[in-house]
Amino acid sequence: REQAEIAAAEIANYSSLVRTTIQRMKIINGCSDVEYFFGVTATDGQYDYTNASRPASGECDVFGPDGGGISYQAPERDWLMADCQSTNGCGFRYFYNGNAIPSVGTSAIDTLMVMPDVNKEICVIFNDSMGIDNPSGDPPHETSFGSGGALAKGTFVAVTGPALGDDATEIAGKQDFCVSRDQSGTLHYFIFSVILPR
Repeated sequence: REQAEIAAAEIANYSSLVRTTIQRMKIINGCSDVEYFFGVTATDGQYDYTNASRPASGECDVFGPDGGGISYQAPERDWLMADCQSTNGCGFRYFYNGNAIPSVGTSAIDTLMVMPDVNKEICVIFNDSMGIDNPSGDPPHETSFGSGGALAKGTFVAVTGPALGDDATEIAGKQDFCVSRDQSGTLHYFIFSVILPR
């Protein structure tokens, strides 16, 4: 359990770092919500964050030296489920626009950092650290995260169908949380962080 607690704390600290960096870029560099660029070599093979609104100066590149100046950190393998699904983006943190988390900011779509397929123990401890109830010892469950949405590349497209928070009411007002979702009879666990509340 001690290692899971350390992992949960590291994950929370990194989420806070990314969120704080984005706010600093907004204030100091004048980056608008559509100008942030999340591209980094480590994710190029999996995700394309090409953003037509990205300033050529690089001042809105979250992981660039002229922008946020922070490093992209992939999840540690021992934080993840044994049944780690590449179709979920397992092994990456990815950046996504599609859901407006209830009671966070306005009703506008937020930018989320997502870490798929974390193991259950870390998921539960992470929620505990955020003051989120784990009903009967299990993370809050979502039937669906909705369909559609978009990678965080300058567009905000709302998902259709059920969305985050429709089932897992425990996450309302929380900027960091972990929920489960059923995939082919197996529960998978996802940590979400609102890094740009809108």
